[in-house]
Amino acid sequence: MNVLTGIPPLHITAKAEFLKFQIWVRRSGDYNDIINNVQLDHNILIKNIPSGMKLVSLSEHLPDATCEVYTDGSKINEETGLAVCILKDNDNSQNFLFKLKPYNSVFQAELAAIQFAANWAVNENSKINLYTDSLSSILALQSASSRSNFVNKAKTIFLKPKIWSASPG
Repeated sequence: MNVLTGIPPLHITAKAEFLKFQIWVRRSGDYNDIINNVQLDHNILIKNIPSGMKLVSLSEHLPDATCEVYTDGSKINEETGLAVCILKDNDNSQNFLFKLKPYNSVFQAELAAIQFAANWAVNENSKINLYTDSLSSILALQSASSRSNFVNKAKTIFLKPKIWSASPG
């Protein structure tokens, strides 16, 4: 019946709502840091990008992942920020909140959150499933013709050993 009506099963909806609640409860005004290095983006010549860096393949789900990581970026009242929540065994283990400059866009915040999560996974040597609500970031990372310097810097992290998957969440 759920398939015909397009309504997700109750247990999936309940789990999603529980995770959203857990993230909401842990929100605070305390930021880990103010990130100053997310500059306004600029285009680079496509011929200057090595061909090995042009295409990033993201898998759907890693069954042996040690963590589930949720990312988000937002902008409210000229304040831009990002959050990364790391869950181990369905328990919130770490939260990272960062404030960006007011001129940074939501897209930059979303991509910076994904980039931070990928860097965290590499540094911790953890396999992660990465969930984001930013389809534009995923498509930008998968694009072979992106001339964005910011996107191409993020791609370099995803070219490291395969320890994550990325899914729209």
